[in-house]
Amino acid sequence: GSANAPFFRSSALVLLRTDCRDRRVSAACPRVSASVEAANPGELVGSAALEGTNEKVPVALPPGIAVRECARVELEDAARLRAEAYYEDSSGRYVETFKRHFVRQETDSLRTRTAVSPNGFPECVCLVAVWEGSGQVVGTLDIRPPAGSVGSTRLRRDGRYLNGVPVGVPKGSYVLNVCVSEERRGSGIGTALMREACKEARRRWGAQEMFTEVDTWNDSAYSLYSRVGFQRYSPDGTPLPAATPGARARHMLHLSLSQVATVEGAATALKE
Repeated sequence: GSANAPFFRSSALVLLRTDCRDRRVSAACPRVSASVEAANPGELVGSAALEGTNEKVPVALPPGIAVRECARVELEDAARLRAEAYYEDSSGRYVETFKRHFVRQETDSLRTRTAVSPNGFPECVCLVAVWEGSGQVVGTLDIRPPAGSVGSTRLRRDGRYLNGVPVGVPKGSYVLNVCVSEERRGSGIGTALMREACKEARRRWGAQEMFTEVDTWNDSAYSLYSRVGFQRYSPDGTPLPAATPGARARHMLHLSLSQVATVEGAATALKE
């Protein structure tokens, strides 16, 4: 929550939403698994989703990596990966203390927020990428369901957004907190997680739209989302106002899930 915001920092590993002020996310839901083998794993190096990189975005995952929903026993692992990502560029005497604090709070928060609410839905779902040989969580993201699917909503201060989705979009889902472990960056994990999130939002909630946000300065991340199919939502290109004092301005991005070809054609677009 906002009370703990001073502990939190974003980093180059956060692929979709870079402020991550609300980190109480992840899930323990029925497991859905998807594995992808890479044709040329030795060539999967670098990712345009990371700052300062210009390498081509890989299409396939390395052999042995599975993308699926997070199990309850993996919640702490997902929280630990996020702590490492958010504090990657931090230094100082108390960084490790902040990380431990983050992991404890995030894990507890995940257990609460991923529990099924009285109306039968969790407040969010988490996907993880797992190294099947060791069980190591090497990537993670969160999906918020359409506002009408959950018992509570998050209304932005300007009154225009519910659960991160513009008011008036009843079937809009929101993806955030995408991060990949440092040693696995550039292997296609972030892209695979994002594409699986789109499929899961359609399957689980019948979502027709997907939204996310990106810092206005993060051109490399924006380039990746554009190739996958995301476009700026604001007709005039005006960035969103900062959610809190001192926060960076962001662009809201949008992908239509009702056009199956847009989602399923992501792999083709990424080859270009």
